[in-house]
Amino acid sequence: MNVTKEYSGTTAFLIAGLIFIVSISGITNHDLWTPDEPREAAIALSMNKSGNLVIPELAGKPFVEKPPLFYIISSAFLGLLGNFIGNTAALRLTSACFGLGTILFTFLLGSMFLERRRALLAAAMLATTFGFVHVTHWLLVDNALMFFVIAAIWALAGSYGLAQSRPEPALAHSALLPLAGLLAAGAFLTKGLVGPVIIAIAWLGLLTAFLNRAGWKPIFASKSILFHLGSLAVFLLITGGWVWLFYRQGGPELFREWWWNNHFGRFSGQSTHLGHISPWYYYLGVLPVYLLPWLAPFASALMDFLKKIWRREALPAGMLMLGFWILGTFALFSVSATKREIYLCVILPACALFSAAGMQENTSRTSGLILRIWLALFFAAAILGIAAPVLAPWFGSPAPLRPGGMHFTALAATAAALVIVLAKRPAFIPRFLLAALALYAVLLTVYCPLVDAYKSYGGTFRAAGQAIAKYPGLKLGAWNLDETTVAGFYYYCDLTFTAIGDRATLADILAGRHGTLNGAVTLQKKDDPINLPAGENQVIFEGRMGKRRLIRVLAAQDWQMKCIMKNAE
Repeated sequence: MNVTKEYSGTTAFLIAGLIFIVSISGITNHDLWTPDEPREAAIALSMNKSGNLVIPELAGKPFVEKPPLFYIISSAFLGLLGNFIGNTAALRLTSACFGLGTILFTFLLGSMFLERRRALLAAAMLATTFGFVHVTHWLLVDNALMFFVIAAIWALAGSYGLAQSRPEPALAHSALLPLAGLLAAGAFLTKGLVGPVIIAIAWLGLLTAFLNRAGWKPIFASKSILFHLGSLAVFLLITGGWVWLFYRQGGPELFREWWWNNHFGRFSGQSTHLGHISPWYYYLGVLPVYLLPWLAPFASALMDFLKKIWRREALPAGMLMLGFWILGTFALFSVSATKREIYLCVILPACALFSAAGMQENTSRTSGLILRIWLALFFAAAILGIAAPVLAPWFGSPAPLRPGGMHFTALAATAAALVIVLAKRPAFIPRFLLAALALYAVLLTVYCPLVDAYKSYGGTFRAAGQAIAKYPGLKLGAWNLDETTVAGFYYYCDLTFTAIGDRATLADILAGRHGTLNGAVTLQKKDDPINLPAGENQVIFEGRMGKRRLIRVLAAQDWQMKCIMKNAE
């Protein structure tokens, strides 16, 4: 299976078109999903309404886990497109656009030190990596971080002459350095220090390769120093300006929460209230899954890289940069106490470039077998998803969807993918990419509405909001609500509630003894009882969200009776 055979213009165009189709598939046909989307959507909506671009807010309260840039951009998408495609689709389109930008810069970065066809292969490999498709179809800040990181590294690579095979002229494109500073500032304003740190790790690889090639002298040239200082100045002016505004508007306590607890507390594990604490080996199980179906070529390229390091052999500048980026970031994330699988998306472009650069002319049998198994699973999943509306009644369940034009289109796309796989030309890898992209589009189109029937909380929030609206005199507090529930009420119902601080206050409210509140919104999670006060609680609304969450709207014991008597009068 030849992997470096020149792609025809038609094949390259089809791959690019399918990458775009996959990127926008599955972003309009389902509601917000937990764990992250309700919170991120509520913050973007709040920013769109308030116009406060300095400190993100969740349902009227400061949310300082992340800086505001992603929310600024997503709120702009909301304002521009929300009335046309719906708020949820407009917000999720933000992630899709950052994903497309990441694919573009993967190709541009690869073109600096790889053959053009391998750079295209790397971009297509990234677009078909399971982890990348998963993250870019989710409303996540990490999509913006991934984009700004690779864009900044591309600017640094151009500045350090990664595309040049000879040491001279050294730093001929150093004018790109201020752009790198601007993009690094974007990474900081997206997720804090972690973005610039990852960029710095990759820059160390670039610097090491440059010093091996040209020595220190070009670095200390007056032009080079000027542009390096300019890059640093751009970064500090932009990030420092926001930090100053944040401190002035939020005050020292809020600043400490963002700067110390969210950065260093997460890293050390002291900020346990933020959750997601996992052991050091957590990512060893996540990365292989995220790299599918390209795990075999990545593992082969990594082993070859480590062997050359062990033997002290010379490494190409591009591979050295990628090696620093992947291994350094992986080590940084592993020693951090807070871990989530989505964090690894920031190294996926490097992994795709690493794999494409290291692939031999003929793909190994192991890699070919994995790719064929992957396609077989995709075909089976596509057929099952297309047939789900027809098969569901046979198993005693109502059809979650009626067969329609979407299913016939998906069936046609699946058939086309099968024809591409069975064809003899072009080479297998381009055929695999075309088929895999077509099947990704099918799966995202067919399965998102199916999953949404079980995963969406939107219907429950809307029903709760309608029930509350029937009682305009009901003044509700919030008892035991989590981030997702607070965000959902704000996003779907435009409702916020005063938090009830202790159980005694809750008892006073439900007994009708509280001076201001006469009801409560409560959340009960599985295996997490909320311990309501004894007595007969008047339930105005009750709704379940999935298997774990139960929402109740409770009124004070005599409040409903007073309302009935007043209406009778």
